[in-house]
Amino acid sequence: MDAPYIQVTKNNDYVSCLEIKGAFREFSFEEVAEGLPPKSGTFQFFYTNLADKLTGDFKELGHKLSIVFEHDPDRGREEMTELMKPVRRGWKQLHLDMDDLALERIEKMTPWLARERVFLVIYTAIGALPADELKSEIRRQNAVGELPESRFSQNPLYAEFEGLKLRHDAFMDKLIFDMNAGNNGVSVRLMDAHETGRVIRDEIEKSSTSPSWQPLLPGDRVMPHGRLRGDGKDISACLAPHLNYQYCDTQIDTDGPFVEVDDFCHGQLAMTLFPQRPQTFPELFANVPRQIPWRVRFDLMPGGASQLGYKNFLLTFLAIIPALRQQYESVQWLLKRDKKDPVVSLSVTASTWHRDKKTMKRNLTLLKKSLQGWGICNVTGTFGDPVRAWVSTLPAASSYSGPNLMFSPLTDALRLLPLQQPCSPWSEGNVIYLTPGRKPFVIKLASALQEKHTELVMGPPGSGKSVLCNSSHLSFLTNSNTDLPFMLLIDKGYTAQGFHDIVYDALPKDAKHKIASIVLKNTAEHCRNPMDIQLGLKTPLSTERSYILNLLKSLCADPVTGLPPDPTSCADILGRIIDGAFKEKAEINPSRYGAGLVPEVDRALEESGILHEYSPEWWESATWYEVRDMLFDKGYVSEATRAQCQAVPLINDLQNELNRKEMADTFQGVTRPGTQESLLQYVSRCLAKALTDYPMLSGRTRLVFSPETRIVIVDVNNVAGPAIRPRKENSSPAIRPRKEN
Repeated sequence: MDAPYIQVTKNNDYVSCLEIKGAFREFSFEEVAEGLPPKSGTFQFFYTNLADKLTGDFKELGHKLSIVFEHDPDRGREEMTELMKPVRRGWKQLHLDMDDLALERIEKMTPWLARERVFLVIYTAIGALPADELKSEIRRQNAVGELPESRFSQNPLYAEFEGLKLRHDAFMDKLIFDMNAGNNGVSVRLMDAHETGRVIRDEIEKSSTSPSWQPLLPGDRVMPHGRLRGDGKDISACLAPHLNYQYCDTQIDTDGPFVEVDDFCHGQLAMTLFPQRPQTFPELFANVPRQIPWRVRFDLMPGGASQLGYKNFLLTFLAIIPALRQQYESVQWLLKRDKKDPVVSLSVTASTWHRDKKTMKRNLTLLKKSLQGWGICNVTGTFGDPVRAWVSTLPAASSYSGPNLMFSPLTDALRLLPLQQPCSPWSEGNVIYLTPGRKPFVIKLASALQEKHTELVMGPPGSGKSVLCNSSHLSFLTNSNTDLPFMLLIDKGYTAQGFHDIVYDALPKDAKHKIASIVLKNTAEHCRNPMDIQLGLKTPLSTERSYILNLLKSLCADPVTGLPPDPTSCADILGRIIDGAFKEKAEINPSRYGAGLVPEVDRALEESGILHEYSPEWWESATWYEVRDMLFDKGYVSEATRAQCQAVPLINDLQNELNRKEMADTFQGVTRPGTQESLLQYVSRCLAKALTDYPMLSGRTRLVFSPETRIVIVDVNNVAGPAIRPRKENSSPAIRPRKEN
């Protein structure tokens, strides 16, 4: 009840299922000879260290590991539809009519992906408890007193073994920690019993299991079912049924070595001879044709050396026979290896399935061929009990291993396991890529797991860079909750125009103004005064001052070096004239209001009644800052912003500061390095030239957007030519277009 991740077998063994999400890193498969230390970052380094940490646990009986890998291309559409749910849900919340794009993604990607699952099942046997501890547990249960019988249902009281749970949890926690290897190994996720049960039933009944189905467990709400038996002494009708009845309640038929369940025909294989030259799992994966659905299960059990003891005893007397000498030497080698690398009992079973029996037979033949070529091993498809052989391939469905046991050092057994598939750190995301193995790889752009995300997309013309970028931008929209996120896209060309067109068409009619796209021009029409500051201020914030200073330094930069001459003195001069210009416009000589300069401000003054609150004489001396404050107080925020644009200084006003006597006295004798030109004259000349070269910087701000605009796309192709580097750098003020508040 307190551990919903533990299920109990018929023999009272504890079972927990974990999902192997994949490897944190891409392993190198470079290997060194035995006896030499493996290289860090290789798969050999990982499984060797894991074997060392599991040596103590596999020296004695008590635990068993079962690893199941499944690759099903026939369920690719189901997987893709599930992964696209967050994207479709996000677009719907933003009122974007783009569900057709989601369906198109599903349609286009389905043929190229497969649903892939890897499960790790941990068994802890009741026999792991010492005899006296087991007796103590039984006495504790008997002390509860006589209870009503529950012959056909689950009674958790008789499955509670405190000592067994402690051992099970300790081994499971240790294994998870060892596999993680400090985020350099494999990521695993513990599954609760409900999820595990759904996985088991889905493996048995592939076509008729609902995605929302889950088993009824102790602690769940139970509606009485059936009838009480034995004059009310059997209360099975009031409890949850046994799990085996819930997991498999369908008809299972056999046809020779094949099993037919839920309109699917299943074929099974079992490995009878351990690979002569063990290979890693990716080599098997590469050999299996990609259109085949298949599953493989590896069972690792301790105590291999003890089982070999009797074989060794018999072979000791028969070793004189030449035909048996090699078997004797092999057993001796394993027993010697067991002293430092425990020998485990290993079984490998595999299965494939299809609705059509002929197709299934073809798939089974191809899978058998691939398994036989995996390090040269023997594989059989003949079983006395096909149903048991099929169940032995399912995850957590049976504690029994495959029909053929093999013996191997733990290190070699771990080398075979499917632990190399890439792992995504996100459980759900908004971008889906495919790995080389056709596994979906989910990425969530701008998630809380990353402080910053930088992505470079390179390729020749026509390779799909624009399509990829626009697809990522569309997926990024789903990060917002109720409205479009704030986005600024700087483009050189027409890449982002496609993104604009899609979003614009998908928005409702009353929200199409939330996205805007312009082709920036170096004209007065697109003028953006870099001296603009936050509404309500008269001097810039530190970040705004730094921005203005960096811009002016770039205007004064030497095209050869990219830096202004005498950078320290130049920065001092520019900083002084910035502060002086804002002080001049704020305190000493503020700009006076002039009717007719900004019609929007004039209309706001008339509508609000401000114009008639003061005499004409007062208006003759009114400043733009005063007009700004009055409009803001009346709620005319957009018009107040335009009034402030008339109040702040321009780049041209910096010339007055350069010509002040204080500046000449302070920087007397400071010249441009290598010349006799005064540094003040050089700065003045550069600023004057900038006003001529960049009309987009030389006047009052005219480029504004609606205050409700959330996405702005700026095409800088006309102002960022590749032949003129300064022009490209100095277009940055216009790339930061102003919004009316």
